[in-house]
Amino acid sequence: MARLPINLFSFYSDIIAEVGAHESRGAVFAVISWIYRAIRPLTVEELGDVLSLGLPQNEAGGVMSSIESLLHICKGLVVKTRAGTVQFSHVTVLDFLQSECESELLSDTHIAMTCLTYIGTMRMDGVCGDERSMNERLTRFPFSRYAAVHWADHIKRAQDDANVKQTVISTFATESTRDSILQIEEYVGSGSNIVIVRGQSFLHVISEKGLAKVCSFVLSRTRREQRGTE
Repeated sequence: MARLPINLFSFYSDIIAEVGAHESRGAVFAVISWIYRAIRPLTVEELGDVLSLGLPQNEAGGVMSSIESLLHICKGLVVKTRAGTVQFSHVTVLDFLQSECESELLSDTHIAMTCLTYIGTMRMDGVCGDERSMNERLTRFPFSRYAAVHWADHIKRAQDDANVKQTVISTFATESTRDSILQIEEYVGSGSNIVIVRGQSFLHVISEKGLAKVCSFVLSRTRREQRGTE
């Protein structure tokens, strides 16, 4: 800490200026954004997985291998812990980003939509019957450990957006997706319990998650549709 400039904000500003001039600027700001907006620290594997979302398989592997270099570019702002998670190097980094750079970061809406898109791309055909199949699913989808537990937290930050509301509906329209995500959430929370979760309705799930605005949106739409058929 003694090596740092007295004015930490000036130090951080210099790093951001270097990032802004780098050819990987977008990817680096995405890394910083996820660390800034994440509910809990992401692992390097989770971060690489979500950043590779939407890329072809051969390119996704390149993102995973480049995470270390991206972290190096923003060295001074971000550190990798012994536990394998990524976090800001000091609490003042959060203050700096909030006051000086938030407009440069991915929005809450973007993060929420990314969580929903990730869940949608998992294409799960049902719950896992045992621990082995669950671990295979989590290995195939590393970011699912985070998305299954915290997707609703991110939706709460962005549920005024009509597109977010609509995407929640389409993402969790199938019972297999609802059951599978709830099962992953239970497994991650308990550490090892395989619970066969089945039959949770869409309204039950969003009500349990405290998504009042999404619930109101769904009910209002249902009432309009019912009046239209009268």
